[in-house]
Amino acid sequence: QNTIVAALYSVVLAVAFGLVFGLGRLAPYAVVRWIAGAVVEFFRAVPVLIMMIALWLGLGFAKVIPSSDVPLVAVVVALTLYNGSVIAELVRSGVFGLPKGQREAASAIGMTHTQSLRLVELPQALIAMLPSLVSQFVVILKDSALGSIVTFNEFLQLSRQFAAANSNMLQVLVLVAVVFILINWLLTKLADRVARRLSNRTAASTKPALVPGNVGATPGGTGTEQ
Repeated sequence: QNTIVAALYSVVLAVAFGLVFGLGRLAPYAVVRWIAGAVVEFFRAVPVLIMMIALWLGLGFAKVIPSSDVPLVAVVVALTLYNGSVIAELVRSGVFGLPKGQREAASAIGMTHTQSLRLVELPQALIAMLPSLVSQFVVILKDSALGSIVTFNEFLQLSRQFAAANSNMLQVLVLVAVVFILINWLLTKLADRVARRLSNRTAASTKPALVPGNVGATPGGTGTEQ
């Protein structure tokens, strides 16, 4: 339960963080791009485990939250900052990977730079980067096991305690690996299904509608047929 809770919190917050700072790196203002880029590059460079330990020690010393919640908060914040920075890069690269005609078409109908990003480019980029996004969700779920270092009672930590009490460490670790593999496989299958559904919906929305006056018309037909 603790593993799933930490992973869900981290996924939601990392996606929000990634969208905000990914769009910040695409902002029309150089100052905003520089600040967003510095934040993203910093948290991408710091290992997750170091952030967890630093947050665990810092929050425990500051005593701003109950001591029982410190391990969970340290794990969630560290996973959010690191994986949110990676998702921000995915957003930036996904938007840059779109054809330039998308932004030009948005400008042609009077959209501003921000409106073009929010309404035209970002939705397409999110669909294109969905497989990479799910891969990052898998990383979040696996890295939650690092919380055992900061006394967070997640799945791996409790399994190790159970194995130590019953002297069957190898069997328990194999079972833990199987459970992680199963959850990650289900996440991947769900993402594939969502991607196919979005692709089919996008393809259906771009099909030209049949105009009654054109039915049966030929290239050499009369003006009425056309």
